[in-house]
Amino acid sequence: NISMALSVRDVEEYRVINETSEKLVTKITHQGIEELTFEQFDNFCKVFDIHTPDIPIMNKINYNPGLLLLFLESLEKLDLKYIDTDILSPSYIFENIIKGANKRISQKYSLDEDAELSQQAIDLVTQEFIKQEGKPIFYKNAYQLLKEKNLGIELFDLISEGLLGTFIKNEIKYVFFTYQKLENYFISKFILNKYVHFQDDQPTEETIKFLTKIITDYQHPWNNRMILESISTLVAETYKHELIEILDPYKNDEIIQTTFMRSLLWRNKNSFTDITNKYIDELLKTDKNNYFELLGTLLKLSTIPNHPLNAYRLHKHLLSQKIPHRDANWGEFLINSNEYKSIERIINWNWFQSTNYKIEDEIIILNGIVLCWMCSSSNNEVRDKATKALVSIFTNKCTLFLSLLKMFKDIDDPYILERIYAVGYG
Repeated sequence: NISMALSVRDVEEYRVINETSEKLVTKITHQGIEELTFEQFDNFCKVFDIHTPDIPIMNKINYNPGLLLLFLESLEKLDLKYIDTDILSPSYIFENIIKGANKRISQKYSLDEDAELSQQAIDLVTQEFIKQEGKPIFYKNAYQLLKEKNLGIELFDLISEGLLGTFIKNEIKYVFFTYQKLENYFISKFILNKYVHFQDDQPTEETIKFLTKIITDYQHPWNNRMILESISTLVAETYKHELIEILDPYKNDEIIQTTFMRSLLWRNKNSFTDITNKYIDELLKTDKNNYFELLGTLLKLSTIPNHPLNAYRLHKHLLSQKIPHRDANWGEFLINSNEYKSIERIINWNWFQSTNYKIEDEIIILNGIVLCWMCSSSNNEVRDKATKALVSIFTNKCTLFLSLLKMFKDIDDPYILERIYAVGYG
């Protein structure tokens, strides 16, 4: 017998496995290196001489090694030495990737960099992807498309910059976006520019009809969470409106609620409005799945200074609850949710910073708030690690620690009081 092993990304599985071969295949799921640690992230930044952000980076995009490499390469091309954590969102990441590619390609062919010809080329390819309902497109079609538009850019340039990839199936060459998130962003941006319009700060009737069709037609090619999540993010960033607000009659639909909650993590912090907060407050009072989803978002955003959903928002929410209610929700979240990686990242980042004296006081306080609330966990390991992380981050910062102590002085949880005073004495 002859056996063959293939390594295939889950989103590309349909390209190599058909209905017949699927019956013969033994699948083993490998998570790759999604466990990229802060130390490894720091090493990536050092290679490109880029200052590592002074906050825990919780955005999963930055823990995808391939996409992180593409992003840091683009910053290097643009002669940028810092990652702007104030606007660290997929829009910021992908726009910088495009700008970096555009600069390099423009220099190669002596083109006008300000003409953004690389973006025009990507738009043409994206339009072809949309015609094919998101499926890979023929290489020769994409090649001919760019030739006809005479932009002065070859399809090979977009491939060499890491924006597009190719594969061959049944002796036919295809083109695809190298990363699913990248594809979702470009498709959503194209949809937004072509079909979503506002007049007098309100969506047009055609826009509402268009978005309603995507939501209600389950066979629609864009009726999937990844595209809707990206559309929801871009609508909020561009128009300061929420997709869940525009489609208010469908606000109780699970797909609308989920895409809204997940978009909170990806968007620019300046896109949050009173309407955003209204829907967050409403969803916090619904079922436990939504509650845990929002707690996970608050946890990931907790350490970002000046963010409307940072640790102060989490602190206000948890402090408003009595200990029985809090233990039944936040306590269970710390033990049984899928956010154990986020919890570990925050703890490990604070351990790693024990000798870093350049961190801003506000960042230390935000981390301290989250770590204190982790001390309420009934899991001894989480409680002990959070306590040690507090000692690490507040060593030689006694005055700052007093500010944290005052925030929790009236807390009704003995676990937190025990640990925060232990940290002070330590």
